[in-house]
Amino acid sequence: MDLSLSVVLPVHNAETTLTHNVYELLDVLPEIASRFEVLIVDDGSTDHTEEIAHELARCYPQVCTVRHTRRRGANAAIQTGMAHTTGDIVFVHDEATPISASELRNLWSLRNDCRLVVARTEMPCRSPGPHVRERQAAWDNSVPETSAVLGGSGMQMIRRAAVAELVDSDTGHSTFSLPHPALL
Repeated sequence: MDLSLSVVLPVHNAETTLTHNVYELLDVLPEIASRFEVLIVDDGSTDHTEEIAHELARCYPQVCTVRHTRRRGANAAIQTGMAHTTGDIVFVHDEATPISASELRNLWSLRNDCRLVVARTEMPCRSPGPHVRERQAAWDNSVPETSAVLGGSGMQMIRRAAVAELVDSDTGHSTFSLPHPALL
């Protein structure tokens, strides 16, 4: 199955990192997906992020950009990204972490697991304290069986078809929301 890939880069005041992150993506994405796009979602930046994003989009046909005129937060940026991309699989980057080629490859290897709604690759971390383990256990018990979260990292994968299945047929609104990275 030849699935298409969209990568959403929600950014705010990212003038110093944006070009490097896009170059990292453009270096690895052709290796893992034959059809891909990169969407930069500028969440109300006040530096030169907007100009840099437009220049990247002008130079690379796989790159597009959308801008929020004021800061609306990560969830709004992700929703904008989902609305403006077309990939069967969507990767969403956490701007606070570097792009990792191995992480992208690991996530892409999960693309055919139809049971997944959202996935993250595991990253090594120090052992959390007891209060964090209790919160994690409580959260794990509340996750629906149809979704799987594999740990915490800078990139998460969303299966667009699985999210579409979570749309409430009465209201037409999605019952899906991304887990907050701090809970992972």
